[in-house]
Amino acid sequence: MIPGVQVRPVAPTGRARLFWTTLALTQEHAPLPVTSDLAPAQLLLAQRDAFDALARWEDGTPLSAAVNPLVVTEEGLLKPFTYDFHSQFDLGSLETIAGPHGAVLARLSHLIDDLFSDLQPRFDILDWYAECAAASQEAAKRRVGTGGGHGAVTQPGAP
Repeated sequence: MIPGVQVRPVAPTGRARLFWTTLALTQEHAPLPVTSDLAPAQLLLAQRDAFDALARWEDGTPLSAAVNPLVVTEEGLLKPFTYDFHSQFDLGSLETIAGPHGAVLARLSHLIDDLFSDLQPRFDILDWYAECAAASQEAAKRRVGTGGGHGAVTQPGAP
């Protein structure tokens, strides 16, 4: 594995500058690969089909084919995309990795669909995984508060 530098914004301000700086470093053939989770909203919209695997996932298919990156916490929990996703979107644990994930992936697919719908009018630079994590927190609040929604979950950790 080639070592590299992952650039992460620590505050929402200055994202555009950080995006263009990362892009410039990449273009300059930095001695180490430089990556960032920042992207213009319209570029993300153009990549919408990259998330179609969530809706098409079937048992027996590698989980990483639908969710990439797949984050493993210190406790061995499997989270989609980033550590900050709400626990209602946990995909299981290392002990249950072979278990059924369809219901959670369906909720995740709805969440991603909603995020892409909200991107349509936007032209700013986004921290995509932070946007996803924040949306997961909001979705969990709505589900617990209303007891409804797409594939609603009313108990933390329920499939």
